[in-house]
Amino acid sequence: MAADHRSSAHSRILSLLASGEHQAAEAALAELDGESDAQTQFLRGLRWLIRDQPQRAKQALTLAAAGLPDSPAVQANLALCLYRCGEFDAALPASTRAIALAPRHADNHFNRGLIELALNRPDAAIAAFARACDLAPESRQAWLRLGETQHARGNYLGAEVAYRRALDLATDDADLHVRLSSLTYDAGVADTALAEAQAAITIDPTLALAWTRKSAALRRLGRLDEALEAVQNALQLEPDQAEALKARALIHQMQNRLAPAAEDFLVATRTRFAPGGSGVPALRELRRGSRAKLQHDIDQLQWLSQNDLLRNDALLAAHVEALAMMPSDVPEAKSIDLPAAVLDRLDGGFNRLHHCSQPDALAGGALNPALDAARIEADYRANPGAEIGWIDNLLRPEALALLHRYCLANTLWFDAEHVNGYLGAFFEDGFTAPLLLQIAGELRARFPRIFRDEPLTQLWAFKYDSRLDGIELHADIAAVNLNFWITPDAANTDPESGGLVVWDKAAPLEWGFDEFNTSTVAGQARITQFLQRSGARAVRVPYRQNRAVLFNSDLFHRTDTIRFREGYENRRINVTMLFGRRAGRTN
Repeated sequence: MAADHRSSAHSRILSLLASGEHQAAEAALAELDGESDAQTQFLRGLRWLIRDQPQRAKQALTLAAAGLPDSPAVQANLALCLYRCGEFDAALPASTRAIALAPRHADNHFNRGLIELALNRPDAAIAAFARACDLAPESRQAWLRLGETQHARGNYLGAEVAYRRALDLATDDADLHVRLSSLTYDAGVADTALAEAQAAITIDPTLALAWTRKSAALRRLGRLDEALEAVQNALQLEPDQAEALKARALIHQMQNRLAPAAEDFLVATRTRFAPGGSGVPALRELRRGSRAKLQHDIDQLQWLSQNDLLRNDALLAAHVEALAMMPSDVPEAKSIDLPAAVLDRLDGGFNRLHHCSQPDALAGGALNPALDAARIEADYRANPGAEIGWIDNLLRPEALALLHRYCLANTLWFDAEHVNGYLGAFFEDGFTAPLLLQIAGELRARFPRIFRDEPLTQLWAFKYDSRLDGIELHADIAAVNLNFWITPDAANTDPESGGLVVWDKAAPLEWGFDEFNTSTVAGQARITQFLQRSGARAVRVPYRQNRAVLFNSDLFHRTDTIRFREGYENRRINVTMLFGRRAGRTN
């Protein structure tokens, strides 16, 4: 075919594709079946890309890019094609080339943001989406992506600006109001979160997630009956929605209905942390981790296999290989956005609920019947405002053994964001065994002068790495803190340490949560200076299995030095129960 005729055919096909006249474009392309020049290859690849067949488009676009290395359109579509094929690393150089050739083309930056997200590099994605918004401020999709990526990163102000720009471009978008409700709730502005959720419901009353967001805002505002009604509406529309089940559980918990709260939390956890899925998960816990977390999960999978509870050699091998792929220059305990290659190797298996078995309440009770309640209560209340005490042999041996095995076996150690590498399992994320609720109920009944009518407000366990440190100085947002230890004493190489250090000075009431519960260097220094200035006395409680430490939650405390033996069963485990609220505490 003559060059002039071929060029004319190319222009016509490109025009047809751009105008959506795909059948006519197909017919015109058929006339070029014998042609193999780069522009024809580009049009063939573009045709397959438009038909959402990126694998078929890849070969033609690769050939086109080799022949037309300075064409921004060719490079941009090759990058997009490779992204849709899931070849994110390969898409990067084509994207870089397209941006270099056409730096003011907004779509090139937007697509670069998608590639960076697929590689689990949110900071780079934010920069790309922000550039796309600068170049194309009318692009609602660019503002939306920028907002959700900023939100996931914890930049609430930047996310709100982006979402509201997107909303200016589509004022009747119910989903955007839901996103704004979620964002402002996370930012602590419950009244705005409620207004945004209601705006979404007004636009689309069948949107279940809007009712869930309304429920969350109402709960935070203390309007529990209305919150329960809203979440029931959500569940009527979408009975299996995990976020709604979790929202209802939080209401039950605030109303001290722990059994239904535990049931809803567990069902929601089974959905949110179910194994499977591909790509970068939306849930933060499923895409961030550390070498310490991966090593724990390897140890746990090996233990489960040895104890005939779960045998999955492929899953174990994937974790071992993923650990070897982790960046070696990142500290062992530091949680990072996992490289896409690591997530791909784990194939939907990272930080999931692979095993869950819950010990029931014991017919004979969980607490040691020989405990001297009167003496324990008197000792605890001897120093009003600085209550500190401990109880040895808290649980019956059967309850202790069941609880220790529960913590060893269940893969619900989802919280891996702590600077010293310890892992957390929380009530709201499946740490809900009936045995735990039995222990909490029996504590309140056995020690009424300590716990009074204070409800259980939080429940968690932490598991530690023997090579790393424990929890820093902090206070908790509750009235009474009960912390007990379940790992056998033989694991602890220093009987005079390994427990808890509690200071006899409470956090000032004017301090906010982020001031008395912080791991930052500046925050730790401020707490230390306060304790020194106030003449606080440290009470060191050495580690003992089945020992519980009781104290006023306002008191600053930290984990004592950990010197535990290596080995999975030797990891130090504590269970913490918080009762009541900090504000308004009286003696």
